[in-house]
Amino acid sequence: MKDVRVALAQIAIEPLDPKKNLDRMLRACEEIGDTADLVVFPELADVGYVRERNRAFGAQYLQLAEPVPGPVTEVLGEAARRHGIHLVAGVAERHPSLTATAFNAAVLIGPSGRVLGVQRKLHLAGEERHYFVAGRAIEVFDTDLGRLTISICYDNYFPEVARAAALRGAEILCGVFNIPDRADWRERLVALASVRAYENMNHVLYVNRVGVDAGVAYGGESAIASPPGRVIARGPCLEEAIVTATLQARAIAEERAWRPVFADRRPEVYRLDEAEAAR
Repeated sequence: MKDVRVALAQIAIEPLDPKKNLDRMLRACEEIGDTADLVVFPELADVGYVRERNRAFGAQYLQLAEPVPGPVTEVLGEAARRHGIHLVAGVAERHPSLTATAFNAAVLIGPSGRVLGVQRKLHLAGEERHYFVAGRAIEVFDTDLGRLTISICYDNYFPEVARAAALRGAEILCGVFNIPDRADWRERLVALASVRAYENMNHVLYVNRVGVDAGVAYGGESAIASPPGRVIARGPCLEEAIVTATLQARAIAEERAWRPVFADRRPEVYRLDEAEAAR
């Protein structure tokens, strides 16, 4: 990995309006310009989040899901090529073979404009179970910036996901979220990013959306953390913002040398497979 300039686009997302959302993402890319190597957008940044189980809404929502690669990734790919950036964005991905079926996914696009990889959400929360199929793999992508992994919202509640990606070499974790605002539970992402960077001694980027959808206000409060859990940038609550920082490559080497969390692991003691089997 090398030093990486990152920008989290904490934007408002319009429900069921991919054109407006793409325009908003393109404006964010223009605003960021050549000041970043990696730009990260929230979960389902193209069409917004799902609502309660509803036939009419579901049919409209699933109709908007697009294949990957497809029209949405072509537009984002052109922006990545124009600005010479890597780009991560949450999208509703049309299932490659099943009609009216989709994944809650996130794409990684390189500065060539090509899709370098797709991560599909592994853990479906709440109403998502009525709209999406769960992913089946934790992906780690080799890029010119280093090894990246992507984790989608609820997946970040499971430390096993981030740990498995780190054990496969992930140096930068990009977490994309649709998290509602809670006045009684502020700075959730700040705390979680810090803990994940502490546990795995890697860089953690968590971006959350803002705006209101179906009466739900989304909280923002995006966060960037580096080893050994230092929060180096954070976004405001409920407001659009571009959150920037530079990830120092030496931070991983220095902190893992000082605290070798992977060399010190004792998986034979944890016996997680046996614990699962005993349930």
